[in-house]
Amino acid sequence: MVPIEPGKPLFRSWILLFGIIPIDRSDLTLLRLEDGRGFVEQSPMLSMSLWRHVRTLEADGETNAVTDELTFRPRLATR
Repeated sequence: MVPIEPGKPLFRSWILLFGIIPIDRSDLTLLRLEDGRGFVEQSPMLSMSLWRHVRTLEADGETNAVTDELTFRPRLATR
């Protein structure tokens, strides 16, 4: 298991256009990780002033629910 320090970047990931041309970068950072329940990721990105991903896992008998909530604010956004 990889040791995780909340708020410290785990690794840098490049987003590639057509799998070749780098167009963005993300420093994957977990704020919270709850085994079997989900996580909160808030990763610095070049194109976003805010990128936050909250994943919640819920088990109810034989069914499972996965809920993803994304909050983002593009740097170059216009109204």
